[in-house]
Amino acid sequence: MAGQKQTQRLALWQPIRVEQVGAADCFAIDVAAGDPEVGPFIASGHADVQRAQAHPKANKIAQVSEFLGASSLGWQLGSTLRATGAFKAPPAEDALRVYCRQAVALAGAQRIGLLCSLTPAPDGAQPLPADSMAAVQQAVALHQAAEAKHALEAVRRKAAEDQRLAQLPPDQRAALEDLHSKFPSSEPRPPVLDLTPLVADFPPGLLVKVSSTAPDAVERTAQRAIQQTPDECNPPPREGWYQAAVATANPKRLMALITWLPHRGLPPYPEVRAAAERRLPRAFLKPRHSGAEPPEIDGALLGSDAGDVPAVLFDPSDLSGLDEDDFGFGFDFPRDVAQATKERLREHGFEAIGWYQPHHAYSEDSWGIYLHARKLDELACSIAEDLRANGLHRGRNALAAKLALMLVYRHELFHAKVEAALTWLELQALRPKFLPYQAKVYSALKGTDGHLEEALANWAVWVWISLDSVVQQLAGQRTADELQAVERTVKAHLDLSPPGYRRWAEGRQTETWRTLATQIAQGWPQLASPGIGLPIEPMLRESLPFDFNERQDVPCRFFGQGRIAARLLSAPANLNVPRWQELRRVLQRHFGYELIRGEGKGSHEKFRHPDGRMFPLPRRDPISLTVFKSFLSHFGLTKSDYDQIRQTV
Repeated sequence: MAGQKQTQRLALWQPIRVEQVGAADCFAIDVAAGDPEVGPFIASGHADVQRAQAHPKANKIAQVSEFLGASSLGWQLGSTLRATGAFKAPPAEDALRVYCRQAVALAGAQRIGLLCSLTPAPDGAQPLPADSMAAVQQAVALHQAAEAKHALEAVRRKAAEDQRLAQLPPDQRAALEDLHSKFPSSEPRPPVLDLTPLVADFPPGLLVKVSSTAPDAVERTAQRAIQQTPDECNPPPREGWYQAAVATANPKRLMALITWLPHRGLPPYPEVRAAAERRLPRAFLKPRHSGAEPPEIDGALLGSDAGDVPAVLFDPSDLSGLDEDDFGFGFDFPRDVAQATKERLREHGFEAIGWYQPHHAYSEDSWGIYLHARKLDELACSIAEDLRANGLHRGRNALAAKLALMLVYRHELFHAKVEAALTWLELQALRPKFLPYQAKVYSALKGTDGHLEEALANWAVWVWISLDSVVQQLAGQRTADELQAVERTVKAHLDLSPPGYRRWAEGRQTETWRTLATQIAQGWPQLASPGIGLPIEPMLRESLPFDFNERQDVPCRFFGQGRIAARLLSAPANLNVPRWQELRRVLQRHFGYELIRGEGKGSHEKFRHPDGRMFPLPRRDPISLTVFKSFLSHFGLTKSDYDQIRQTV
């Protein structure tokens, strides 16, 4: 109806996914940002609640206190502690210390959501990020200084008044004292601490009452609250993942504190992909493939010798696991391995070592970059031999391992960027682009000198490796001769290429980029009259017109087993980002938990131990650091303990 107010809903193309974190010893409350006690509670991380505040009518007292502009925090804490029975538990205490675990700015109101507990955070975590925490602590310190100054000035005023009265005759003094008792003089108001100006910089959040702690029930409630309570000041997270801390210490008020990291700026690639899938489903293969499907090399699948080993995600941005120079590739491999690797590169290019599976044709948990672990070791052997022949000996094996990994990874990453550009074009044209390009251009030109995508993928490798910062990151401080040896080695391996790939040096020419960009846009290889590529090459040559994060947006996996893979998978960055399947195996094989089929719905699975303990595991790969910490806390493990366990499963 005209004039009827429409309900606001969150405008988000990605599905809302909620990562649940257990907070069994916590309870949640919300207070006004202007409550004078909330600042010291957050700044110090704790508050002492008196037994008198656990009054049967503490909740009503809190409401009245807030209405009158007084503090309601202590009464709210007291009301909750009464509901939990905390004051009844021995030993009987006159006061209980409550710890502030987390603080958020609640959407749509000048209120603060607080996650509280009778125990401090196990890892000493603060309730706010460092910058916000410092701002609150500074505000509290300034307030305390203002309070001390106000008290001192009151004492001085009182002393001055007493001195003035003492100098008056007794009858006048008595008259003035009587007058002051009837009409007290107005005193300057004491300073009041109000965090309202700081709340805008707090992490955003929602406080939602839940009816059950079952993962599917929490997820449904959280999704509905997120959808119906959009926060204009704090846009949705980049990948659509929210976190919910389910506070169950107060059985009469089960709450979920929902938080997220707002994404500001250009549309993120995950949302671009989600929009294309929902708006243009015919642009995607139906059904999409699942699992790793390596290309055929020399009549056999590239991964046919990998055995029954699942592909494992890893973070290619952290190469610290390859710093030590103790690989000894030439010692582990026959002497002809380097030559055989060069022959494979000459016949098949870098697709003999790795491949890219597009999200238009593969499922969400299967698309991305795959590196064949054993072939990667063999490529490192070939590179190490060339480095030695070019006169580089110091740190040769470690450098060869890094170069092998990054040459193949950067090559395949260019293919991912091409698909990203085509996805963007699909949203603009609202018609399929990628699958026609794959069939009529990429596959049609394969094995010919016209295969420009492979040529420019090799050029992208050369441009990347030519950056001084990259060379220093990979090779460290090197002499000019050593840097030339690296350059000659990389160039030689790029030159070992089949038709199409070997034209990589033509990446210097603008027309090469224009030709490929035109082929991508039109979906066929021949250029229309007058045979000149369209001036649209920046979509490939420069940054994409949306937020494309190489590290986060394109999954990268090792296929099979190898020495480089083993070293990188034990690196800190990859240990800090555990895999969903890995935690699944640890729960089942090491700790004896069983998957409860039918109870884990939505984006979570639910596991139960024979003794009754439960653990909900998000279907998110990789698992977030927050869930990993919850996992370690649940089992009382350190990262070192977990690293030993993961080797056994």
